[in-house]
Amino acid sequence: ENFDDHLSVSPKTGLHAHQHLGKRGSSSHTPMKIFNTMFESEIIRGYLRNHCEESFDSETVDFCTEVFHFKRDDGQATLERAQYIMNRYIIVDAERQINISSNERDKTIELLRSIRESIEEEKKDRQKRRERLKSREINNNNNNINDDDDDDD
Repeated sequence: ENFDDHLSVSPKTGLHAHQHLGKRGSSSHTPMKIFNTMFESEIIRGYLRNHCEESFDSETVDFCTEVFHFKRDDGQATLERAQYIMNRYIIVDAERQINISSNERDKTIELLRSIRESIEEEKKDRQKRRERLKSREINNNNNNINDDDDDDD
């Protein structure tokens, strides 16, 4: 099948993916799945980028591209990279601030903050466990030394 068979262009609403995108005419694809399938194509991303440049909205495609690659980096998606995306596209007065509602912006910022706090708490808990284990080992070693001293008597 040709990818173009799944697309249509309307003068009023622009580019559309037909719901039957997929195998055997399945209509089970959600709009997000369709978007992800289309966004995998460098040609479609290029088309979107050119369109957005003409409408002075290229940061949206750049943001989507960053997020797309972030999600696909199997295990390489880092908190630092998420913060980079946040700083570049999400926060108010960001270098390439995207046009989203303040409610969505606030929720996204809060989510990343919450994730950061959770990770920091987890690090602190691990450190406390390590310190307790080390303290127990030292106490056990001291007890063993004292037991050895008692045996010498």
